[in-house]
Amino acid sequence: MSFATLVLPGERGGGVVDDTRLVVLGTRGSIAVSGMEFAEYGGNTTSFAVVVGSRVVAFIDAGTGLPAYRSFGLESGPSVHVFLTHYHWDHIQGLSMFGAVWADDGEIVIHGPDGAERAVTAAIAPPWFPVPMASAAAVRYETIARPVGLGALMITPFRVEHPQGAVGYRVDGPSGSVAIATDHEAGTERDASVAEAARGVDVLIHDAQYRPD
Repeated sequence: MSFATLVLPGERGGGVVDDTRLVVLGTRGSIAVSGMEFAEYGGNTTSFAVVVGSRVVAFIDAGTGLPAYRSFGLESGPSVHVFLTHYHWDHIQGLSMFGAVWADDGEIVIHGPDGAERAVTAAIAPPWFPVPMASAAAVRYETIARPVGLGALMITPFRVEHPQGAVGYRVDGPSGSVAIATDHEAGTERDASVAEAARGVDVLIHDAQYRPD
């Protein structure tokens, strides 16, 4: 595939690759799971790393897979961008244990639809988590409403069908393109816009939780 390598949770390692790739840090919905029966695709909830060389340019979603990115041989820079599809617990829980959030030598930019700061700081706070996310001085929030350029990459949001609202993301760059449409519930007029947003991509990652067909 021309978006370089799609790396799954069971394919750890691999060293430095001089291209752009998408590393799948977590694929599960609802709750993290463990056990040998989950080894192939991993047991963590949704998170992806957009990687150039060995450096993470952006994370898409922040489920429990997010803090595990270093086990793939990856590093993040002093400025880290996290693009959230929505604010259900399985897509943000990893922020609480993401070391860069609590460090004082960098910046975390959290992009999300319609009220990212309010949603994240309300969820990651006592009594549900011992340290309030609101106290993380390195974090700032941006409402995602239009494409965001990160170097040679362009990350474009598009709406998907999901309770309380959600977005997917299309990532375009020199190595190709990928569209991530997690949690999309097919069968509404939104299907056409999701299909249009994903038109021509090299890789489509789409939710398959609800019905086998």
